[in-house]
Amino acid sequence: MSVVVSKFGGTSMGDASCMLRSAQVSLQRKSNIVVVSATSGTTNDLIKIGEMAEKGELTEVEALLKKVTEKHLIIAKELKAPTEVITSLNILLSEMDSIARGIYLLRDCSSKAKDVLMSLGERMSSVLFTVALQNVFTDSGHAKKAKFLDVRSVLKTDDNYGKAKPITETIIKLCREKLSDCISGNTVYATQGFIGQTLAGATTTLGRGGSDYS
Repeated sequence: MSVVVSKFGGTSMGDASCMLRSAQVSLQRKSNIVVVSATSGTTNDLIKIGEMAEKGELTEVEALLKKVTEKHLIIAKELKAPTEVITSLNILLSEMDSIARGIYLLRDCSSKAKDVLMSLGERMSSVLFTVALQNVFTDSGHAKKAKFLDVRSVLKTDDNYGKAKPITETIIKLCREKLSDCISGNTVYATQGFIGQTLAGATTTLGRGGSDYS
């Protein structure tokens, strides 16, 4: 059986309604894996947070942190996300805040720190999209189960931060080990584009357009 992979960009993740429409398309396509980008504009906001923090412009940083936080919490509320999802989302939002303040204190946004910061867009959107996907399955009377997948568990790369190169042989092996249950069609994975992880466990990004590779 072939595996159907669908990919949605930032506009398709723009708000709760967009996510639900994308989830409906995923159902119609009988997708096994759905790769999503960050919510529209979020990656640019995260890049700017890093830049402003490095310059010591804390007021601007805090305003952007608030903007990103509110946007994602609103989507979560509109999707009626369960408590455990809200908890997961808040952990990611706290990570974003901590990284931004660390960059501000050090006045240094290294390529490694920037990759972690930028990864949060996809990591947050995919948490929310998993809820949208499950909502559509449930409302449509399907027994399919939406399952969140941290792509970093399978998409291994070198440590060229900002434009990491995937390690194809390792990726193939890990996908066979970890994603076999999606072939049945009963489990649909929601995961992230654009990001990966070194063999040592550090978060990387594949560069702009990297989600197409994912």
